Amino acid sequence: MKLWMVGLLLALAGGVQATDTARFTAEVQGRLTIGTEGQVLDVQLDDADWMGEPVVEGYKQKIRGWRFEPVLENGEPVNASSPMRLRLAAVRNDVEKTAYFAIEQAWFPDPEQSRALPEGMNRHPVYPADAVRNGVGAVVVLVARVDGEGEPQDVAVEYLHLTGRDPGNQGRRLAAQFANASKAAARRWRLEGADADGLVRIPVKYTPPAFSPPRAGWERVYPVAQETPAWLGKALEGEAQVVELASNGTRASSKLRLLTPLDPRRDG
Repeated sequence: MKLWMVGLLLALAGGVQATDTARFTAEVQGRLTIGTEGQVLDVQLDDADWMGEPVVEGYKQKIRGWRFEPVLENGEPVNASSPMRLRLAAVRNDVEKTAYFAIEQAWFPDPEQSRALPEGMNRHPVYPADAVRNGVGAVVVLVARVDGEGEPQDVAVEYLHLTGRDPGNQGRRLAAQFANASKAAARRWRLEGADADGLVRIPVKYTPPAFSPPRAGWERVYPVAQETPAWLGKALEGEAQVVELASNGTRASSKLRLLTPLDPRRDG
């Protein structure tokens, strides 16, 4: 087993009751430099010391293997530097004493964009009352197919995990409530920036009352599998270009296009 994976197992061990498998996520920020051939020349991860040096180096090694479309200026490829935000994932198996690590999302903010919520997205989802009572939150990743005006024609949940208290046998029911609330809100949004029949991906976060997620570190989460509708599966298989939005509605930089697929999600 690689040294940094041993470090990851240790990082995940504290304060979590032993089960066959346990899933965790974490968000980190950093910066990378891209060369003229789209290769990654340098990687920095900010405030990531909580993972331990072997784990940090393991993620950096993975990022160094990425390839981008070369960034052009006046038609010529140039070196480019960009901030990045990553959502990391880890699945710990206590029986086999193994850990699987992944980078599930990489987002490259456009520094020229406002961080204010766009007017077309000012309708917030309704927080399900059952989830409030149970102290359960969620992260719901939506994908919408929009028309030329940015009006969603179809909306699907691509991924969903619950946060906060362990939902137990209520997980699927609460997940359905979060999914329905998120899709209902998204159908009233205007998601600009995609061509007609283009796809827009955006995460929706629900933080349960009286629950403070860790500012830095792994957070225990409870994934609930989602069925991919035929239209979304077909679009993604056709390698449709997806406009990535942050949870506040801001777009990723149009100058950077990551060609390397990110890690598939593994829930156990």
